Order: sequence, then structure tokens, then C-alpha cells
Amino acid sequence: MVTILTFDGPVEAQALKQRFEAAGVPAHVLDERRQQRYRFLAEERAGIHLQVAREDFERARQLAVEWEATDLGIKQAVYCPQCKSSRVEFPQVTRKFLMPSVYAFLCAIGVCEQRYYCEDCHYTWSPHPKPDQPTDLLGWPVRAKASEPSARTEAHPS
Repeated sequence: MVTILTFDGPVEAQALKQRFEAAGVPAHVLDERRQQRYRFLAEERAGIHLQVAREDFERARQLAVEWEATDLGIKQAVYCPQCKSSRVEFPQVTRKFLMPSVYAFLCAIGVCEQRYYCEDCHYTWSPHPKPDQPTDLLGWPVRAKASEPSARTEAHPS
């Protein structure tokens, strides 16, 4: 099975599952929220994966593109900001080893930040976006220029 769309909650995924099946594409909803909560001590984000068989992936992707204009459920899917893929995991740790539990503990105590992870382009991003900060041509943050001298009053010795 291959993930076609990822959601934060199950309602939209179930509705789209039924719509895919009505179009002749068998689909399955995988719920990883319990694993996120207990194994990774994470918020329940991007834990619902709508999956289709590998041989049905292209057909399902075409249907999703067609439905995107009219179906509000698809608009609720979690997408990678870089490549627009919906094959996203949260948090950004592998599910194949025990070591991610150590990382999850570090995130829980605030040493590290849990981030979204795109399985297609490997981009990671924060679930809590920071406000855009102006940057220069090289992408470095631009410091606020010192404005006019402040109107401080100097104490005069009397």
C-alpha cells in the first residue's frame, strides 16, 4: 500500500476512502495517531494516511487532482510546502528502530523540536511556523537598521 493523502483527522480520510472506492480504486485508512502519542510522545498530526495499492497509485493521484477543485476534504490534507506531496509523517523519525524513542524523549523535554517530514523530497518543517523575517540576497536574516538617535534626555550635572 502507498500513501496517497495524509490528514490530521479521520473524517476527511474516511469520506475520500468512500469516494475512491466508488470510483473503482480500493483504498485503506491507516491510523498512526496512537503510535505517535505513545511511542513518540507527539501531537496527533499527519497521523491518518489514506492508502491505495501501488498499481492504483497513478489513477488515484489523477482522481485526487480532479477532485481538488471541488472537494473540501482534499484541501484538508497535509502537504509538503516544498514539493506539494502528501506523503508526510509527523514527527520526523523512522518507525523502524527503537532509537527514535530517545529522540522523542528529547523532544518532550524541549531539547529538540518535532517536525513534519516529507517522504518524497525529505524536507522537514515546523508545525508552528515562525513569522517571516526579512532576509538578504543570500538568505541571511536582515537586522533592523538603527533608526534615528533616540530622544533620550541626558542628565546634566547640577
